[in-house]
Amino acid sequence: MPSSDFTAAEAAFVTGRPLSAIRKAVSEGALRARRRGTDRAGTRLLGLPELRYLRALDRLQDRLSPVAQGELYAAVRALGPDEHRVELGPLAVDLTTFDREVEERLRRLGAVREAVDGHGQKDPVLRGTDVSVYVIAALVGGGGPDEALYAYPSLSPEQVMAAAEYARAYPKKGRPYPAKSFKRMLTELEWPDDGEEADDETPAVEP
Repeated sequence: MPSSDFTAAEAAFVTGRPLSAIRKAVSEGALRARRRGTDRAGTRLLGLPELRYLRALDRLQDRLSPVAQGELYAAVRALGPDEHRVELGPLAVDLTTFDREVEERLRRLGAVREAVDGHGQKDPVLRGTDVSVYVIAALVGGGGPDEALYAYPSLSPEQVMAAAEYARAYPKKGRPYPAKSFKRMLTELEWPDDGEEADDETPAVEP
């Protein structure tokens, strides 16, 4: 399996765990994370063992007590990258399926990044276009993929999906974009019929 460091948002994308839960676990010390750089407020990064554990926890949490969850985490951290079995007393956990899912999601994360130009910049765009990834993601969040395709019919469904997934793994900083396109807002305006008098029209005065 590949070895690298991952932000909490990347970990949430790969493992399926809620981002808020991962951030809470890091802040409370339930997950080990290192800081990027020397700034105490810097980004916290998780390693591959944390991804393996989080993916397993997503499936097993309801079956494990908090103590057993901690034991599972310690056991996973002690594993080598090519080992896939841990024992928690009488309970044996085979991580093969979970590790395969992590690998698949890491490949998808790489594909999503390849679909984007300007990764790491303030406002990346879909590769080969000038369309903001975060604009598309906002439209998907507001009305689904069809809303994004309505506003940008030149895009493919695959590009729209990649934009939405990219925004999950790399959330936009600052104010979000509108969840409704200008094109949609124009179509929702109610214009009077050609023969309908305007409300403020001055009535004719007979001589």
